Amino acid sequence: MPPLEQLRLCASIDASCDPTGAKIRHCQSEKFPVMLVLGKREIAENRVAVRSRQNGNEGAMSSDEFFASRASALEPSTESNRP
Repeated sequence: MPPLEQLRLCASIDASCDPTGAKIRHCQSEKFPVMLVLGKREIAENRVAVRSRQNGNEGAMSSDEFFASRASALEPSTESNRP
């Protein structure tokens, strides 16, 4: 996995007292491409819930799994390099 700086990720934290559902709706209305949801359950399980605009709810995974999936998405596809 490349260093985090190479993943070109921009992040913000919503630490407001709003309910989690309201925070998710806000991110969706602002068209965030990906959001990581960290509620009590995710913190207890040491996981993050991933939601993307493209795929919707992608389920829970470890932070290492998330960063590895994003790193592999940035790698050039071998099929696109074919003549």
